[in-house]
Amino acid sequence: MRNTKILGGYQLRGGAGRSRQARRNAALAIGALLGGTIISSSARADVILQFTQTNATQKVFAFATESLPGVYNTTFSATNILVNIQPIAAPVSIPVYGYLNFTFHSTSAANAQELQISPGPPPIYVLIVQQNFNGDFYISSLPGKAGIYYLSGTAIDFAFGFSSSFTLQASTPPDENVVFSSDVIPANELGTPRGLAFGFSSVTPALNIVGTGPGASIANFQANVVLTASADTIPEPTSLALLGTCLFGLGLLSPRRRPLAAPG
Repeated sequence: MRNTKILGGYQLRGGAGRSRQARRNAALAIGALLGGTIISSSARADVILQFTQTNATQKVFAFATESLPGVYNTTFSATNILVNIQPIAAPVSIPVYGYLNFTFHSTSAANAQELQISPGPPPIYVLIVQQNFNGDFYISSLPGKAGIYYLSGTAIDFAFGFSSSFTLQASTPPDENVVFSSDVIPANELGTPRGLAFGFSSVTPALNIVGTGPGASIANFQANVVLTASADTIPEPTSLALLGTCLFGLGLLSPRRRPLAAPG
């Protein structure tokens, strides 16, 4: 007998052994897939870079390997995928073309739950898949991670999706979840909160898992990719000094005074 949970008009069902965290992750996945992906934990973050592919024949690949009997691990990889970068928070002419390279490795077992998208009859279900990954990425001006680095970094991600689309997403806090560096985006534009979301479309074959239980992982596929990266601006020392001057002028900040000595 399966448990069924109603979520925004959709039914989510999974085995009785599913953890509360797995159900929460599935709920987040559905909310993002149906209502737009959230890539930052704060509204203060601004988009610093987005890209789309220029050639849909270039693909991201997922490979699942059996590391131990019945235990699978998945790696996502992109090699020299040509991308059109716009916008970018840097003093460069738009559009900018670059090359995407990344490698992300699974760090947890995959969870799968069914989402009812039509009551039928018969009812129609899709498989919601979630799994954790970490890895690094490079968007450079030349193939092979060479030339100017428009944006690079590391991320501890949460992947989720169903059917032919899914998202690999990470955000701060903690700060080490997303780390950015760039040769063209000013360092003070790469502050926290930071967010990163790779969106995968035309996933073929449809998103699925291989293995069961603690040995399960996302199965092999190929897909196209887009990216949105966001970060907050770190105030420069001169800006902080100006802020202090303004607060002082408004009487909201005052120098510490020594008490006057009492008359003798």
